[in-house]
Amino acid sequence: KATVSVLNCPPRDFTPEPFHMPAANSPQYRAPVCNAARAMFVKYGANDYIGEPVSMRAHMVQAAYCAQRDFPCDWEIIFAALLHDVGHLVGLEMDAAGEAVGKMGEYGIEDHEGLGAEWAKKHGCSARVQGLIKAHVEAKRYLVTTTADYYDKLSEASIETLKRQGGRMSPEELAAFEAAGDVEAKLKFRTYDEEAKYLGKGDTDAELDAILHLVDAALAGEWPMVKHELAADGSAVHVTWHGGHTSTFHAMWLRDNDQSPQSKHPGNGQRLFDLLDIPADIAVASCRKDGPASLAVAFASAADPAFSFAASYDLFWLRAHCYTPQSGAAEGKEGWAPARMLWDADALARDAPEYHEYDEAAADNRSLIADFVKYGFCLVRNAPTEPGTVLKLPALLNSAVRVTNYGSLFDVRVEPNPSNLAFSSLPVSPHTDNPYRHPVPSVQILHCLVNECPAGEGLSGLCDGFHAAELLRRRDPEAFRLLATYHVPFEWKHDASAVLLRARQPLLECDDNGALTRVTFNNRSCAPLQGIPPAVMPRYYAAYRLFASILFDASMQSQRDLRPGDAVLFDNTRLLHSRTGFKEGAGYKRWLQGTYADKDGPISTQMFHAQK
Repeated sequence: KATVSVLNCPPRDFTPEPFHMPAANSPQYRAPVCNAARAMFVKYGANDYIGEPVSMRAHMVQAAYCAQRDFPCDWEIIFAALLHDVGHLVGLEMDAAGEAVGKMGEYGIEDHEGLGAEWAKKHGCSARVQGLIKAHVEAKRYLVTTTADYYDKLSEASIETLKRQGGRMSPEELAAFEAAGDVEAKLKFRTYDEEAKYLGKGDTDAELDAILHLVDAALAGEWPMVKHELAADGSAVHVTWHGGHTSTFHAMWLRDNDQSPQSKHPGNGQRLFDLLDIPADIAVASCRKDGPASLAVAFASAADPAFSFAASYDLFWLRAHCYTPQSGAAEGKEGWAPARMLWDADALARDAPEYHEYDEAAADNRSLIADFVKYGFCLVRNAPTEPGTVLKLPALLNSAVRVTNYGSLFDVRVEPNPSNLAFSSLPVSPHTDNPYRHPVPSVQILHCLVNECPAGEGLSGLCDGFHAAELLRRRDPEAFRLLATYHVPFEWKHDASAVLLRARQPLLECDDNGALTRVTFNNRSCAPLQGIPPAVMPRYYAAYRLFASILFDASMQSQRDLRPGDAVLFDNTRLLHSRTGFKEGAGYKRWLQGTYADKDGPISTQMFHAQK
């Protein structure tokens, strides 16, 4: 944990929103519980977190930001995550006062979950917040009981405390845990206990106060919205959020994005009206807060006095879809792509996807798809070794075979006159496939049928191109800009097959927020560079070489020896793949079959389950 890169954290885990902070060094909150919590964190939070390389305060603040990431609309879950280990601080306070308190040796306070829940009750927290605090230890016992390999993933400190917390649950305890409600949040708290141990995150007053300001505003009925105002001419509504940012929502945009059944089909979510059905001069006639988290808006038209329309807008939905600059609106746009873990070889040594049994993945592919989205690849073992099995593997990603000039599948084995270096025994450097095709196949699958190579030969390698690109962006922003600006020509020609493919792609492709959407790198298929001004060409090549040096660095490579029945399914728009060389001849046979697919299937599946 001590060496984990910030790039390995999900994009928004521990980054507070830009809250407007009071001028005083010690903020005074309206809610007494917020003042009491801050005092406890300031006085006792610097103590180390039971055998882990972070402070108690940092651990709990990080947990709150994890909860904000996963439950952005539920302030009670966020607050409970912040307080989930407050019992340890209570125990320290009791010990300092000379009161008797049970201890688990070097692993903290005994029954800290109970002490924490009592502290929350004493300071007026809801029964739900109390329950979430108390249940986070029970969640560990629940997961150890119900998840086969969960125990093996626990840290040493977690294993030791588990022994003192009751170990595995009985059937009666399992039933009671499930009947108590909020099961998803309680289990998430358990993952936060393991996740929230990053160095350099959560120790500042600003990070703590950001969460406490959120809770203070929620208790005062001001969260997420502080106020709303109608533009003088009725053209828009201005909403000021907790945190100080003001969003503008124009009348046309609001009417066009009404989410109610009067405007959207309840089954498929498609609009039931056309854009031209909205009056060109539509204006907001009135707006008012409608309940704790809704804004009711009525519309009118001067040109058409008979026009009348009213709708209610969920405030969290508006916040997530804000289009006013510098508002944190990227949070909403990130919803178009699930969170990824950027990695290098060292990061994968600590946190890597496991092999999924073929039959199990075919029956339930959710964890396999989660790996594909998170890491950019997933691994399957014990797939049948009959030729053609690879054509069944796209279905594991809820995708289908993408037919190319190679056909529905291709054989990766030594050929006498190879049309591609992959069909030889030579080493193949890191690259993305098919850059000369538009659109590029976004998924590649390789399935091992035979591998008789000696150990260390014919290894299949992967490299996270997104991680390399972000390293380049940090090291040399101008180099990143050049590779994202100019398009590179790629070409593949095979006379015997009467195939000529050409396409122009930037090596780095970004969306309108500057977030990476695709990496393309294939030196073997790169045509002579054109379209780059002469004055820029030397700088472009310097940037190109710098990016290559990052991609090819040994620390970026993750290699594995695919055995018969193994398969690797990877994102061809994010990861580069490679292969070490191997000997030819009898006794050294190596035969893989490959196919292509598209990633809209797994991305769609992951986003759907994340939204649910």
